[in-house]
Amino acid sequence: MLSRLWRGLVYGAVGLAVCVGSQASAGSAGGGPPLVGGNLFQFQMTGPYCGGRRILLNYHQTGVRPAFRDDLAAMRSVGVQTFRFFLANEHGGDPVNPPDWARTVDSSGGHLSEPYRTNLINLLTDIREAGFRQVTLAFWPRGANDPTEVFSAGARYDPALFEENWGFIQDVRPLLKQYGPASTHVDLYNEGAPGVDRPGQVKDYLARMYARYVDAFGADDVTISSGAIAATTFGNTEDDSLRMQNLIDALRGSGKPLPGWFDVHPSWDGRVLEDLRAIDKTLAANGLSQPLVIGEVKYNDPVVAAGIVEFIRTSSRPIVEVMEWPNIVQGSVDTQPSCPNPPYRIDAYATALQGSSGPPTLTATVGPKGPISLVTAYGNKVTALEAGSYQLAIRDSSRTENFHLIGPGVNVHTGLSQRGTRQTTITLRGETQYLYRSDRHGSKLAGSFYAKTPG
Repeated sequence: MLSRLWRGLVYGAVGLAVCVGSQASAGSAGGGPPLVGGNLFQFQMTGPYCGGRRILLNYHQTGVRPAFRDDLAAMRSVGVQTFRFFLANEHGGDPVNPPDWARTVDSSGGHLSEPYRTNLINLLTDIREAGFRQVTLAFWPRGANDPTEVFSAGARYDPALFEENWGFIQDVRPLLKQYGPASTHVDLYNEGAPGVDRPGQVKDYLARMYARYVDAFGADDVTISSGAIAATTFGNTEDDSLRMQNLIDALRGSGKPLPGWFDVHPSWDGRVLEDLRAIDKTLAANGLSQPLVIGEVKYNDPVVAAGIVEFIRTSSRPIVEVMEWPNIVQGSVDTQPSCPNPPYRIDAYATALQGSSGPPTLTATVGPKGPISLVTAYGNKVTALEAGSYQLAIRDSSRTENFHLIGPGVNVHTGLSQRGTRQTTITLRGETQYLYRSDRHGSKLAGSFYAKTPG
């Protein structure tokens, strides 16, 4: 059960807590506020219907990686802690021609081919170096590799491709562990919990794949997510309960220890509370006390955030992580949604779930002999920030140099011959370059960063 101290932090809005992501963070009650993050999907939305370039599929293209590094830096500076992203695969693959949602990488021979192998390595490396605490990689077989046949585009599941899917997981997992942050999780099948269609076929697949994984790697970092296959089933608590029960049955059928947490994808409106309670009830009826991870939820939505908070307040089952989906919809079903380009906003969830202590903090330091630095609240050098307000703390210990931040709407500085500290609030404009320097040796003691407009 969440501690009374944590409940006081949420409902008293006392300070923004920073949680440490670890392998245990989603496998135990945690004792603190949920980690807050997002799903990495589109790099650049071209619309309508959220069409556009996918981050993992396009990371090798000219200019994508440098721009996304800035996005990562900007998101980390405002408190984004975790990410979840997909690896959609099928025999033969097709990352170019189908509609964007249907693009896949080739998993023939159980191997992730180039350039997507290097793309995954580089993306994980950039996430780790930007200071994010945790990453979940969700596998998503398609076409004849897909036992649910939901995203098969007319293809039937080929049981002979089970071994290809397993080989693909074995091939990719070491990359996640080697290049990702210290805490990494695996979702063996994105939204794989069976519904009313082909439950026997899907449960058999999940039981066999989960058993293979646990035998090879243990159960500490793995789960299988449960979610509505389409937005039309949002708010259907019977569907929530059925999928969760089928998933439990499949996992128990593996004969292996159950996951340390369950990843669920509830409704994108106020019915999120009903969904979570239905899932909670099903887990309790099976004697299971594992915490929940909300792996997908409506983008930066205060109504949904309030429903999650109410579940936390009234349930003994912890929620240890919440990851928003970058999709802006009007109501539960929207025929023309839009997808925000990164960097993402998380303030609705961060405020509701972690409390808020005002704008993020930046710290500028001028050393006695002149070195100048500007870092975020997490100790990262400022290379890019989200547009908005920041609390700037300047610590100047030099009698010969100073700190001067210059840009549209911002002109903050300390004195060249004076030492001391200064605190002020600055507001950065989007799509704007800012410069900081010493006015005595500007070309030698200088830096810059770009402020990006969040989605």
